[in-house]
Amino acid sequence: SRPPRAEPSDSSSVWWPAVVAVSDDGLDEVVLQHVAPDLALPAPRAPSEKGRAVEHDAEARAAVPGRAHRVVAAEISGMKVAGVYFASQKEKASLFDFILSKPPALSSETLIIGDFNTGLHRLDEAGATFVCTDRFERLPEIGLSDLWRRSHGPNAREYTWTSPQSGHFRLDHAFASPGVTARVRSCVYDHATRPALTDHSAMIVEIDWE
Repeated sequence: SRPPRAEPSDSSSVWWPAVVAVSDDGLDEVVLQHVAPDLALPAPRAPSEKGRAVEHDAEARAAVPGRAHRVVAAEISGMKVAGVYFASQKEKASLFDFILSKPPALSSETLIIGDFNTGLHRLDEAGATFVCTDRFERLPEIGLSDLWRRSHGPNAREYTWTSPQSGHFRLDHAFASPGVTARVRSCVYDHATRPALTDHSAMIVEIDWE
């Protein structure tokens, strides 16, 4: 079930908010337009070869605001894997709207995993404090399945982050297209990462690559 090693090629690209890779399907535009939609970054230096990531200047990395979206992604054996951090409060709406528009950059087989900073009222939290829950609930409408809830049931509860003031929340999610969903063996949380490594539980998705 271990994925094959990804080598730089015409079909394999990697990018970060302050790092842009050349790609044929515009994934570099996802970073510039939706990681920090209101931020003007200097143009990156030209890559030395196709598919290899190139860093922005140091001042560009420093300019990314703390509440901006974060995306780290790669294409592996035809599957696009995007690790995401959604901004706080209403700032996350633009990234949700982008995903819900079904852009070509996130077409075909896709896994989106990370800190969405939201979830379902009264299931992923005790109350109803989440922002952009309406957009979160629409992800299945474009063919993306909540892998953890699909594995554990519609009424299951498990929390990945705790606020001393507000209680427990499930903020970390994995959504996948139908083809990826059909290959998922398991989707679980590892709570042992808290608090030694991070304040969030780790999410583990096991995929059949054969």
